[in-house]
Amino acid sequence: MAETGVAIAAARAEMVRLLAAMIDRLPDSGPFPQADIGLSGDLEAEIATTPAVDVEERFRRTLAGGRDRDRAAGRTLEGPHRSDLVVRHRPKAMPAALCSTGEQKALLVGIVLSHARLTGEMSGLTPILLLDEITSALDPELVGEVLEVVRSLAEDGMTMVMVTHEMAFARDASSRIVFMADGGVGAVGPPKEILAADAENERLRNFLARFRASHF
Repeated sequence: MAETGVAIAAARAEMVRLLAAMIDRLPDSGPFPQADIGLSGDLEAEIATTPAVDVEERFRRTLAGGRDRDRAAGRTLEGPHRSDLVVRHRPKAMPAALCSTGEQKALLVGIVLSHARLTGEMSGLTPILLLDEITSALDPELVGEVLEVVRSLAEDGMTMVMVTHEMAFARDASSRIVFMADGGVGAVGPPKEILAADAENERLRNFLARFRASHF
């Protein structure tokens, strides 16, 4: 258990190091601010300065000495599962926890995009991004910048599956739209066809009618 715990902490620390380097490659200006990331955890802190074999031995003694306490608590109180990812908003020099909802979302999307690029570079395979309401909670002026990022990713060959209620965004960002209704697929096709005023699907026509004035 001690060996596995230290291996997990070491792999996690290496992953954060690589991801931090990829985040540094994000543009200084744009919809997704750079984040400073790190790990808060005893094992990760020790691994940074101490040989892994020594960390493992210390952790083994900790686990052995804490068995009674762990038994009383009904769980293991020491280990890599107690560590956490620490994120800071670099331009504002403040913890992500103190940022607005929109700022937190922008930070998270920037981290996800950086991770996708890192995965692509390390594996040689283009990842598929699943994005749920990527424009929600963002300031309206940022939506256009997000669209440009999505277009750039698509031009780089990245496949994205996005959930959105922003019809204008769906029209401009997608190559194919799937309209979901009543727990199933209501219509599938290119944006020009799906968002047409005379769409065949009645539910889709009614949906678009409610938004057309404000979105188009």
